Amino acid sequence: MTPIPLLHDGGRLYLAEHRAINSLFADVLGSYLPLDLSRSKGGCALAYDGCVDPMDSTMTKIYEQMDRGASVITGTQRLSRHLSDQYAAYKLRQGLNAWSTPTVAAWDEWIITQWRQLESGARESPNPALLDETQELQLWETVIADAIGKQPDYMLLQSSATARAAQDTWRLMHDWHIPLSAIDQTLIEDTQAFHDWAVGFQRVKDHNGWLCAYELNTLLLQALKRGEWRPEHPLILIGFDSWSPARLDLINELEQAGFEVEKVAPYTINGRAEVLSCVDRDQEFASAAQWSRELLARGDTGPIGIIVDDLAQYREQLDIVFDQVIHSAESLSHDSDRARSYHISLGKPLSDYPIVAAALNL
Repeated sequence: MTPIPLLHDGGRLYLAEHRAINSLFADVLGSYLPLDLSRSKGGCALAYDGCVDPMDSTMTKIYEQMDRGASVITGTQRLSRHLSDQYAAYKLRQGLNAWSTPTVAAWDEWIITQWRQLESGARESPNPALLDETQELQLWETVIADAIGKQPDYMLLQSSATARAAQDTWRLMHDWHIPLSAIDQTLIEDTQAFHDWAVGFQRVKDHNGWLCAYELNTLLLQALKRGEWRPEHPLILIGFDSWSPARLDLINELEQAGFEVEKVAPYTINGRAEVLSCVDRDQEFASAAQWSRELLARGDTGPIGIIVDDLAQYREQLDIVFDQVIHSAESLSHDSDRARSYHISLGKPLSDYPIVAAALNL
């Protein structure tokens, strides 16, 4: 049986808890096929039966460009890993046992690599130290803790989560060229608190001469205009749902400088979408499992994907439902070592493993 990954990039999709699908899912899927996203009184689920051909003409062209040295830049790390695996399979089908490793990287990873190369070739004084994501988050936590300490009346229950939210918001503001002055006159208490934290964050960062990854798009753009930097190879951009102004400015400047940049949508999807009304989440999960079993029974090769809102919360329930539906006969044998035909793309917390739970209880 073909394994069924719950949460998979391609193939057949089943979107559980349809009413919770945000605009991103609707926009991405809607760009490929007409979807009826109307709601009903009960819970809803949307099933899409189609196929993704990794060897269509577009992908073959991309592989050939990679052979000639083009760099592939993706919207996510998951997609970069997927394309690297697909390229390796492509080379194996050609009968090769070894080949040059192509450059396939997510945008942020590629930007950091380009900055470090520029930094290593700098003849002037060393560039500011680049903070990684963990260091940046730690700085946010420190700044927020200091600010809260000066305001004893301000209660903050989840400081780590607040720091992460502040970090993400600050990055988005930079990516979309939103100045801090746009919120300095707000009357909303939480927004004003974020404004003050951002001012403190920027002050500490500048005082210590630190850089953050969200600044690199602009810094590379400036270096490109000064003639100090340009990529070594043509760029192929894959898997971007939208372009922030910071990224788009850099891409446009590269194109204006005569550099080869290609934006592609690599997958061809042919299929149909259906909306199924369910009374509750339990019925949604059972319907998804039964739908998957029927596809496997008729010999579909997959992959089959199930996208579940808040997967961590319902992981155990999904295990039970899919065991009962997909492995109904094996479930009666209580053979815990059997190979499952599905995979949940989310690991269990360490505390759920007996040996770790025992250690934590000491």
